[in-house]
Amino acid sequence: MELLLLHLKIQENTSVFSVYAPIANPSECPWGVKAFTGFLGENKQAWKQYDATHLAKEYDGPKLEILLDQGGDDPYLTDKQLLPENFAASCSSNKLLNLNYRTQQGYDHGYFFIMSFMEDHSTLLLNTFVDTVSFVMFSLGNLTRNVYI
Repeated sequence: MELLLLHLKIQENTSVFSVYAPIANPSECPWGVKAFTGFLGENKQAWKQYDATHLAKEYDGPKLEILLDQGGDDPYLTDKQLLPENFAASCSSNKLLNLNYRTQQGYDHGYFFIMSFMEDHSTLLLNTFVDTVSFVMFSLGNLTRNVYI
């Protein structure tokens, strides 16, 4: 949940991020309703600023690529505690958010689930980082060359 909020609220220096099994719509799940009521009170409008599904609907920052993996046999998914399908619907209605939502059938919320996709997430983030560093190094190289010529 926190990673989704961070990227949707801060809206800078990020073009790609990945998450797995997030609590994507806490204002609509039993755990979230209990927590938000306890911490924020009964005003459901106040909850929206801490709910990635609502933030995705209103997101107006730079285009984001999001990779989300979810275990198909995750008990928190079947108990309607995560609600990634609601987040996916919000992303599909916002042209600035490109969500790749993957369900890993046969996996729950544990170690083997994470190992089933970790290479994909690492590769995605590493490629984005390398592209960013390459651009910065190219820009700095041009700046240095222009200064000394």
